[in-house]
Amino acid sequence: TPSSRTTSATRSTAAALAMSFGAQELANNALRQSPSTTQFYTHKMCPYAQKVWIALEAGNCPYEMQQIDLYGSGGKPDWFLDLNPAGQVPVVTCFGGAKIL
Repeated sequence: TPSSRTTSATRSTAAALAMSFGAQELANNALRQSPSTTQFYTHKMCPYAQKVWIALEAGNCPYEMQQIDLYGSGGKPDWFLDLNPAGQVPVVTCFGGAKIL
């Protein structure tokens, strides 16, 4: 029945969230212990990047911030397009190159 499928899906979602919370805690602890591994690429006027910045600060995660010029005459740097081919911020790299877009 549709209601039993909905209940089952809700339980699956709750279980996935509980597991992801544990993984999130492990990741946060790792970030706190390795100050130079997290790079935060941003543009000061991007509201999405500002939310990530707030989350990094609230979580006391050490990071290095790099501003990206999204609208200049030279365009976006090639190395940034290698990180995110869409050319959008925010981008966070950590753990030796893992990317979070």
